[in-house]
Amino acid sequence: MNILNDNINELLQQLPAPDAARLRAAAGMYKDMYPFNSTEYLINGLMEAGVLSPADYQTMRTEYCARNRYIDLFSYAPRSFGETWGQPHLLAEVPGMLQACTALDANFRGEYDLWFNGIKVEVKASRVAKKQSGGTLASKALVKSLWLQNREPFDMNFQQLKPDCCDVFVWMAVWSDCIDYWVIPAQDIKKHRSFSNQHRGSQTAANGAVVEGQFHINHSNYDDMNCYKVNVADIGEKITLLRATGKI
Repeated sequence: MNILNDNINELLQQLPAPDAARLRAAAGMYKDMYPFNSTEYLINGLMEAGVLSPADYQTMRTEYCARNRYIDLFSYAPRSFGETWGQPHLLAEVPGMLQACTALDANFRGEYDLWFNGIKVEVKASRVAKKQSGGTLASKALVKSLWLQNREPFDMNFQQLKPDCCDVFVWMAVWSDCIDYWVIPAQDIKKHRSFSNQHRGSQTAANGAVVEGQFHINHSNYDDMNCYKVNVADIGEKITLLRATGKI
């Protein structure tokens, strides 16, 4: 959104100052109501003033869509984001991935999400947004291709992790323009320094180990997860390899 706003501001500077001021003021008083908003009002004003051609508008729109192909996912409620989008997404993308059920695992009690050739898979998804207060989550969504240039602060929190209940985790980090996929053995999570109790009263094992916890990924430790990163098309192969090498 910042790039689009910069483009609009550059075009406003091509107008006579009084005209630009009037258009800004009118847009500021414009009541946003889906699908109409103040940005759309400014664009229409710029086209009417002749400083934004239909061809340039199409280019602007195409570039914006490329940077924000996953922006709709930032409007999901937290729970429905993982269950309504995350799990079905993997079921559709990974051949052989199945919804866990008692027909596949007689001992299944809902403690993990998916089943892959006898392997228990827990799915977690989070969205990458600027670390700042105020505004909607969508307004703070980060574009990874731009973030790699400035490393702007962000924080994702993967919660309710129970590594004793699954064999492997598949985590998804949704950026505005792309999705990161990590395939992580449950045992690696248990011993990772970033795995911690989620609440003060969270359950711990007799030896003090975390039974259910959380894992923060942010701008400072993001690169530490590169060893677990895979392309979505390779998730099944990676899980199979982890089992073959005894890591799950």
